[in-house]
Amino acid sequence: MNSSTEFCIMTRRNGFMVLILFYLWIGVLAPAQGSDTPGEKGRPPNLLVIMTDQQRFDALSLAGNSVLQTPNMDRIGREGVWFTNAYTPCAVCDPARSSLLTGCTLARTGVISNEYFGKWHAPAFRGRVYNNPVTIAGRSSSELGPGKKRTYLNYLAALVPPRDPLPGEFLDTYTERPYLAHPIDKRFDHASRGEDVSGRVGQSDIHGVTSIPAEYHISTFDADRTIKALERLKDTSFSLTCSFHHPHPPFLAAESYDILFPPDSMPLPESIHDDMLNSPYRRIKENLSPLYSDPEKVMKTPKR
Repeated sequence: MNSSTEFCIMTRRNGFMVLILFYLWIGVLAPAQGSDTPGEKGRPPNLLVIMTDQQRFDALSLAGNSVLQTPNMDRIGREGVWFTNAYTPCAVCDPARSSLLTGCTLARTGVISNEYFGKWHAPAFRGRVYNNPVTIAGRSSSELGPGKKRTYLNYLAALVPPRDPLPGEFLDTYTERPYLAHPIDKRFDHASRGEDVSGRVGQSDIHGVTSIPAEYHISTFDADRTIKALERLKDTSFSLTCSFHHPHPPFLAAESYDILFPPDSMPLPESIHDDMLNSPYRRIKENLSPLYSDPEKVMKTPKR
């Protein structure tokens, strides 16, 4: 049995609320060879949970998007169950993920805020009745997030050595590697007007094409490690979660994927000129960069 759905979660970023949508696949895999079938005595079924972070519900061809091509996620949805409506147990990221992964309400998990680290957002140390061994790639002594980031940066060290940015490039604050900035990028905009760009920017301000090749991109890294884990665990009972960072910002695709979708083939958002005068989210609109309401900046790509 497979199931797929979208989970809508709100999280606080840079002082305002941002809509986050997860595409979730829960796969119930056959138990190891020689064991009994699920429901009978013997090994329980194996669970594989795949998440993408901050993905719009309509950013899938399965959902009717005529521009994007998402064949792998489409296949999961077609071969399983596709839910067109789903609701979050909490409009905050960590509590919602913890509830999703445990099946418990916030009152039971005790996770009521984002005071944890890491993309998984499900602190294993809170699971007092969880008896299975827990392995987290690159976990540091105190923080999951920096541990995973450091694991990835160590992986990149020999494959994509750090270098100084070239003209038109800036350093990505997550991978610490240069990227070719889109005109909608905040630092690109400031630099084009001769302003100082040395200050730190938020992840949501970063738009462009990473200098990291697709085969070493963090999404590929996560997928490869998950596949290796499945191979390693195939003869055991397991619960495995693969939580992709993207399309969460920074918005940096590898060049081979960036060129798949020419800007002139992408329709502008219907709300691009909406002043939201009658919307409870007007304050959010006012706090957003005006670049996002500039069709010319939105549709331009970086010059290579």
